[in-house]
Amino acid sequence: AVRTTSFTSLPPVLCLHMRRFVYSTQTQRVTKVLERCEFSEELDLTEFLDEPRNGIANTQYVLHSVLVHSGDSCSGGHYFAFMRPTCTGDSWLQLNDDKVKICSRKAAVDDNFDGTQTAYMLVYLAKRELENLLPPCDVSCIPPHVLKTAKERD
Repeated sequence: AVRTTSFTSLPPVLCLHMRRFVYSTQTQRVTKVLERCEFSEELDLTEFLDEPRNGIANTQYVLHSVLVHSGDSCSGGHYFAFMRPTCTGDSWLQLNDDKVKICSRKAAVDDNFDGTQTAYMLVYLAKRELENLLPPCDVSCIPPHVLKTAKERD
């Protein structure tokens, strides 16, 4: 038997849960999957549409965020995320509790299968919606309490 999924329409934000936990019949417990799993920074979902859309470029997605679980079991550990603010280039942010720092594409995409640290959810944005989902922002977009906290930490 083959299991397939097809879409009748596509959302502006696509969240893919990678199911990094499985039930073990040997231990009678849910265990974490630690094997490496590679994912693309761009997706074209044309082949997964219920009815092909000839010439319409609404099936293109770009990776925006990678959610990560750090820990050796599903009953504990720590969660944090990587985010690409503009969905272009190699500029990424690591968001870990109240700490935000600039990081590389390698840290956000390639290094999340090291020992017990694994990516478990991917967030893709439709290319057709990037202007609406990520409008231009300057300092006036940042809430005053966030600016105050950032200045206090500098």
